[in-house]
Amino acid sequence: GIFGLIAKQVKNKPMISVIHGSDLNYLPEKSSMFHWLAKKIINNSDLVVVLSLEHQQKLIIEYHVEPKKIFLALPGPKISYEEIARYKKIIKQTSNFKDRYLILFIGRHFIKRGEDFIRSFKYLNDQKYQGIMIVDDAQERKRLRKIQHDSKINDIIILPGVKNNILLLIISIADVLVIPSLSEGISTTGLEALICGRPIIATPVGEIRKYLIPGQNGFFVEQKKPAQIAQAVEKLFSNYQQIQNNVFQQQEKIYDTYNFDQFLIRLNRRKKRLKLINN
Repeated sequence: GIFGLIAKQVKNKPMISVIHGSDLNYLPEKSSMFHWLAKKIINNSDLVVVLSLEHQQKLIIEYHVEPKKIFLALPGPKISYEEIARYKKIIKQTSNFKDRYLILFIGRHFIKRGEDFIRSFKYLNDQKYQGIMIVDDAQERKRLRKIQHDSKINDIIILPGVKNNILLLIISIADVLVIPSLSEGISTTGLEALICGRPIIATPVGEIRKYLIPGQNGFFVEQKKPAQIAQAVEKLFSNYQQIQNNVFQQQEKIYDTYNFDQFLIRLNRRKKRLKLINN
């Protein structure tokens, strides 16, 4: 940001700032100097790119930035429009071949929240539900397998990370994605599930609060409450067909709202406009 300010003054070119979570939350809250610096950089920017609706509102309310200067670029999943129909077809083809509902958890990188998912199975009928966990980090898989062993829960399979095209296939085969997170930004996996055509159960954090509609495309649960996850699972499958149909109806809307390629196109248009204004 500081170098951008210098370049703007020296070269007289438009300045575009990309704001991350720590730029608005952690650093400015820890230090008044960082707060002053963030405000200086933001107010001197010609375009401010934010990655969540929460940060967009914070810029408007706390930093008094004009809404027209803010570009909301939610870094959504990279799924092509044609794939929506493909995943819907997979859902319909596989729905009659399962003897139990498949409940999916995806823990990318070192996100340590899978213990709540595992412990929720203490409250679920193992004749009715099967859990699948996909966890990238080897140490995290080891930790979760120990929790699973100590909890004497046998109806969960813990797998290593897979390529994104395989992951999307697994999401479409599963019946629901569970996201028992303590913190999230946009939660790409949540969006991927909805775009693939599957409902989600999640804690109300980050952007999930905007696109999960309780009773329509999933349910919210409180953090660190495995029993609530189980209750939400039972509630979901008591009215599963209706909720599944709701998700199908919302697929294209979610795709249009959060598709990453669309944001890139819009951002490039804004950048071209800025260059024309300053030339």
